[in-house]
Amino acid sequence: MGGKVEFIDAVRAHSSEESAIKKAIRECIDRGILVDYLKRKGSEVENMLIAEYSYEEDIQVKQQEAKQQGMEEATEKVTEEEIKKMVLVLKELNVPQQTILLKIQNQYDLSSEVAERYL
Repeated sequence: MGGKVEFIDAVRAHSSEESAIKKAIRECIDRGILVDYLKRKGSEVENMLIAEYSYEEDIQVKQQEAKQQGMEEATEKVTEEEIKKMVLVLKELNVPQQTILLKIQNQYDLSSEVAERYL
């Protein structure tokens, strides 16, 4: 069991390098760790670990994308609320609709069609 832990530690030690798994396998063989197994099954171990790292990387990317999307959606909601509040205040101050339209177009970089939806 200890050989497996040392092997994983060796992979982690080389994880920033492009061929980390190959180097870890060679290092373990040189140090006498899982020698027979790694000599017989080294390429299978390498493929399995590459697949595992790819899967973990994929999960991390998807989590980051979901987080970014959530932040963008939250920002859009805040912006929509701001626009609605601004329009309401300007209407209460009897600002002409055309002025309100231009103001929110410029302030929030909206097309005239989108800006008109807030009036």
